[in-house]
Amino acid sequence: MTMGFEMPGDVQDNLMQVVQKMFGAGYISPEETGKIPSVKKKKSGIVYGPLKDFPVEADLILMWLTPQQAMLYSEAAGICRWTENLPAAVFGRPSCAALPIALENRQSTFSLGCAGMRIFTEISDDRILAVLPGGKAQDFVKGLEVVGNANASMQTFYEEHKAKFVE
Repeated sequence: MTMGFEMPGDVQDNLMQVVQKMFGAGYISPEETGKIPSVKKKKSGIVYGPLKDFPVEADLILMWLTPQQAMLYSEAAGICRWTENLPAAVFGRPSCAALPIALENRQSTFSLGCAGMRIFTEISDDRILAVLPGGKAQDFVKGLEVVGNANASMQTFYEEHKAKFVE
C-alpha cells in the first residue's frame, strides 16, 4: 500500500482485512489511513539486495542500525546539525511509511520499527530502520569517515576527562 503499487482485487481485499484488524485493535484510527504516506510515482517492481551487488542505481538504501550506529548515521547524513532547518524525521508505525517520505523529500529518515516490520523482516528489537536516498550515498560515505574520526577522537577525550572525576 505504501509503495504505490496497483493491487489486484484479492490483494486489496486482504489488505482491507488487515486494516480492519488494525482499527479494531486500536493500532491505527480510520482517520489516519488516508494520511499514511505512499509512493506517488507508479512503480513496476522493487529490487532488493546488498548495495555492493546492486544491478541498478538505488532509489533508497535501507539500513538496520543500533542506536549508536543511528547516531553516527544521523551525523553523516547531516540530519542532526544545529545549523540546518531540516528536522530529522523519525516514524513509528507503519515503518514502511519512512520509505515514501525519504523518496519524496530526498531526505534521510528513521523508523523505530513497527510490529509488522519486526515480524516480517525478523529484525531484532535492538535495531531501527534508517532510509537514505540513493543519490546521497557518496556524500554519506564521505561524511561517515569524517564523523567516525571525530567520534573516535571525542570518545578518547571523554574517557580521559571522565577519569579525572573518578579518582
